[in-house]
Amino acid sequence: MSVVDINAVLYGFKHDIPTPLRARIDIAKSTPDKVINAEDILGAVQAFRLFQYPASWQCGCPGFAACSSSPPGALSTFSIVASESTINPGQTVNIDVFIDAVSDLAGYEVAINMAAWGLGTLDLESMNIDENRSDFVFNGITVTTAIDNVTGRFGVVTSDGSGTNVTGTGYLGTFTYRASLDADGLFNAVVSQNKRAFLLDSTNTKTSSSQGSSILIGVDVLCTDDASCDDGNPCTDDTCDPQVGCANVNNDANTCDDENACTSTACVSGVCQATNLSAGTPCDDGLACTGTDTCDGVGVCDHSGNSCKSGEVCCECPACAHACATPPMQCNCPF
Repeated sequence: MSVVDINAVLYGFKHDIPTPLRARIDIAKSTPDKVINAEDILGAVQAFRLFQYPASWQCGCPGFAACSSSPPGALSTFSIVASESTINPGQTVNIDVFIDAVSDLAGYEVAINMAAWGLGTLDLESMNIDENRSDFVFNGITVTTAIDNVTGRFGVVTSDGSGTNVTGTGYLGTFTYRASLDADGLFNAVVSQNKRAFLLDSTNTKTSSSQGSSILIGVDVLCTDDASCDDGNPCTDDTCDPQVGCANVNNDANTCDDENACTSTACVSGVCQATNLSAGTPCDDGLACTGTDTCDGVGVCDHSGNSCKSGEVCCECPACAHACATPPMQCNCPF
């Protein structure tokens, strides 16, 4: 008679092993399905308590309910709670899984379905069962845990195969997801159904449970590219990081212009500062008929005289192109 070691079952839970080997450790009392899950782990644990493997399970054993298709008691319901309702691309969110009051709980397996209702992905990064939490369903009880990083599930059973009564709401474990850098929109999370999420009693029988309500997690894009972070200040370098948003950093090496011909400008601590040019510095006020233009020393471009020759008319309206005209002409200006 071959012996199935619990370490072999735990290895089969965490890894994709060949079908013949998987069949040897598929020891749950339900119909063999070649899926290694928490039932098989609990079966191996209970073998040490002289509980028999599936071929020998019988109905009517005193003190056990192994043949019950629907164990007595109210339907237990899974629930999930996210650490954040909204995150940014590249950030993580923790999702805690709970179960409400349940009797004779000896083990469980949990997985989460994550559906994208927007762009990008919310990817499973890690799983954790915090056995030190006061609300842990098996608080103070020695347990055997298994985490499957390939398919995204974890299983926990009591190390002696015995059951415990959970009153109120009990913590089962935590899933951590990370938003992809292109993520944007809503993501729907819910506990998986049937084979990927279930409860086990001390007879290694699946008890009736409900997956509970789903939750929505939003991923907000703070910026899309550097151009979307332009603050309109020429004295800053504007960059976009999807994980943290826009950054506007002072750069005094940048150039700026206050569009005043009688000032010189430079970036100082992120501010465009102007210095008046000395009086008499040549400037141009943009008008053709104002004679000589020079700075007055206080930032104003002043002018004197009339550059038009005798017999010419000076036109300052756009229609006359700000020029001197000869012979004299009438400017037809709108104002």
